[in-house]
Amino acid sequence: MNADVYVEKVLIPYVIPYASFIEEGFIFMQDDARPHVARRVLDYCREIGINLLEWPAINPNLNSIKHLWGNLGRKVRNYVPALLSLPELRRVLETEWANITQAEIQTLIRSMPRRMEKVICARGGHTHY
Repeated sequence: MNADVYVEKVLIPYVIPYASFIEEGFIFMQDDARPHVARRVLDYCREIGINLLEWPAINPNLNSIKHLWGNLGRKVRNYVPALLSLPELRRVLETEWANITQAEIQTLIRSMPRRMEKVICARGGHTHY
């Protein structure tokens, strides 16, 4: 994915239409993947008034979705019997994804202030998250 694709296929159809429904002072969190930090994306977000979360230079993993994917990966790796084909893997991934509870998602979201505080205390360095 490049910056143009990110703007056209992610920001415009999924972020922009819903941003106005989020509270005043909404800050959009994305990581520092190349398409996210490309000048085109930064300029576009600035032009339309989307505030972006600034990431520290030493980038700890604060993105909750990555932790959710990690949980999903652990569930799939522990699956018995072991998965032996791509169709089996796809089926199990889709099943486990559908079984993620709102409580699990809320737990990760609620952990964000604590995670950010730890990063600030570590001056952007390593934390146990």
